[in-house]
Amino acid sequence: MRQNNIFKLIPGTLLIMFMAFACQKQATPDRDRKLATAGEKSPTATPKRLLEDCTPANLCTKYDGTVVGANQTPGPPPYTIWGHKYYSFGENAQKDPPNNGCAEIDFNSIFNSTITATSGWKIGYIQVLSAEDIDDIECCWGDNTINSSSLDMVSIGENTAGTPGWFNYDITTHIPTPVANRFIVVWSDVDNSNDISCGDIIYVMQVTSVTTNPAVSPTNPGPYQPTYQFEYKRIQVCCDNKK
Repeated sequence: MRQNNIFKLIPGTLLIMFMAFACQKQATPDRDRKLATAGEKSPTATPKRLLEDCTPANLCTKYDGTVVGANQTPGPPPYTIWGHKYYSFGENAQKDPPNNGCAEIDFNSIFNSTITATSGWKIGYIQVLSAEDIDDIECCWGDNTINSSSLDMVSIGENTAGTPGWFNYDITTHIPTPVANRFIVVWSDVDNSNDISCGDIIYVMQVTSVTTNPAVSPTNPGPYQPTYQFEYKRIQVCCDNKK
C-alpha cells in the first residue's frame, strides 16, 4: 500500500501549510450515486464478535466525531511514528488500545491522514453529486443500486491519479481539501458475500475540518498534532426499496 505523503520537505524548510479547512460543497440536480474505482481489496471477513459484542450506532442519526492524532514532527517515510488512532462509530468515541475492540476505523500514517478499516470491516467511498453534507445522504438505499466492489478497499487517504482518496493535496498552496461530494463508506459484510446487502452495518462519513496544534508554518519543523472533525450516520440497505 502506498503511503500518503501529504507533507513535502526541502532542505532547511518545511513547505507545508496544513491549515484548517472546511469540506467543499457543490450541489447539482444529479441524484445518481457515482461510485469510483476502488483500490486494494479487503482480505478479511466480518468476525461474528463484531455483531455480538459491539453495539452499532442508531440508524439515520447524525453524529459528530473527533479524532486527535499524534504529536509528531513530519519527516520522510516510514510514517510509523504517527501510530494508530482508532474510532468507534457505535460508541461515538476515539478509542485507544486495549479498548479499541469495537473500533471500525484507524487513522494512521503521516499526520494520521490515512483512514483504514479495522479487521472485519471494509472501506471505500461514494460520489454523490447532489449531496452537500451528511444530511443529504439517504438512510435507505435500494438493494440493487450499490456496486459494492467499488467500495472494497483497505484504506483511503490522499487522492491521486492512480489511487482514489478522500482529500486532494495542493503542492502549490500546501492546503489539503476534501474531494467535493465524496463520502467515506465503512461497512460490514455480514454474509461474506462481498456485496453490500440487507443486514450489513453501513456508515457514511464526511470529514468537515482538519486543524493542527500549532498551525503549520514553513519556519517551524514541528512537532504538530492534527485534529480531525467529521460527521457520520448509519444507513441501511432496504430490500425491495422498502423502509
